[in-house]
Formats: sequence, structure tokens, C-alpha cells
Amino acid sequence: MGAEKIKRLVFRFFSRLLILFGKLWFRLTVQGYENLPVCGPCILTANHQSYLDILAIAMLLDRKELLHRTSWVIGKSTSRNPFLRPLFLVSPLIVVNGTVRKAEAELKKNRMLVIFPEGFYAWRKYLFERGKEAAEPRRQIGTSAAILGLKTGCEIVPIGIRGTYEAMPPYSFFAKPGNLCLRIGKPFRFEVPEPEEIMDGMISEKTNRVIAEIDALR
Repeated sequence: MGAEKIKRLVFRFFSRLLILFGKLWFRLTVQGYENLPVCGPCILTANHQSYLDILAIAMLLDRKELLHRTSWVIGKSTSRNPFLRPLFLVSPLIVVNGTVRKAEAELKKNRMLVIFPEGFYAWRKYLFERGKEAAEPRRQIGTSAAILGLKTGCEIVPIGIRGTYEAMPPYSFFAKPGNLCLRIGKPFRFEVPEPEEIMDGMISEKTNRVIAEIDALR
């Protein structure tokens, strides 16, 4: 048995355990099922306020039998998190480090991508609100979803997540049972420009569109 097949089996085993825990511990409601593509490549983008956001999205994809063809896009600093590293080793992850080439290749394989453009802003804000950070953090939005949308023309699906912060705030190790809600917005696309036209100004404009669509649902 090859290493990749073992990795897939281990991920499937642990993902099933986590989803079972999610079903027992939380009540997940979903609005806008009709907006979730069930075939073809697409980019799912969502707000990020808790580690439970990952579980909530996984539960959604599991309901629609889409989890097996989904990859998760994370930043290099996130990939170094010692608490999550064991899970990362067996998960279908794409680490973005200045290029989206690997993520683009996954879309060409007809896979779905999950991206949290806010990164760990909620974690930094949590520390500031409790007096553990002197300066108020600036909300820096990742550009990966916008760049991928411009390069591929794939549908971008905005998702607003509610309830995860209350159930498991940043830096918490335990989750309280509660209600989680996902609001799936209408998919949208960007017209694919010529490669040389994808400049900082265009990327910034499209990134603002992505986060605005998410903010309208949160």
C-alpha cells in the first residue's frame, strides 16, 4: 500500500471521528444549500473566528458527499502550528507561500478548495481586547482566493459562519455544545484577464469583493 493511500485512509478515519463528534456536540443549520456547487471545481471562502470553523465546513461538505474531493488552503505560518501539525500531516492541505500554483493545479483536477481569507485576525483581536496586545491589529485579507478566481475563472462561493466563536473562542482547548450556522451565498466569478493584466490594483479590488461577500453573510 502506497504512502498516499495510507494518508488518505488515515485522514478519512480521523475526519469521520471529528464529524461524528460534531454531530453529537453541535446543532448545525445551513442556509443556502442551493448555492453550493456539487460538481466541478470551485473556491469556498469563509470568515474565520474559531478552529471549529474547519469542522463546520467539513460537516457541510460531508452532508453533500463532497469532503473527499476538497483541499484546504493554509498559510506557511499556520502549517507550523505544533498543536495542529499531526492533523496537517494526513490532511489534503495546500500551503500557500507566495504562489498559488499548487492550488491552481488542484482546481484543474476538478477539486474544491476551502480558503479563510481573514487568516488569524480573530486570534489577534481576541488578545487585544483582553489587554494582551498593545496595538489594535489590522485586518489583513489574504489574496489567494482572488488570484485563483482571476487565473481560473472558477466559481467563488462565500460562506458566513456563526456560532463557532461562542462555542470555542480563540485559544480555547475545549468546545461547548451549541448551535452553529452556515450561510452560503450565491457563487460569483471573475472574468479571466490576460496574465500580464493581473496586477496589484486588480488583485486588491477583487479581494475586497471576496471579503465583502463574506461579511454580508456573517
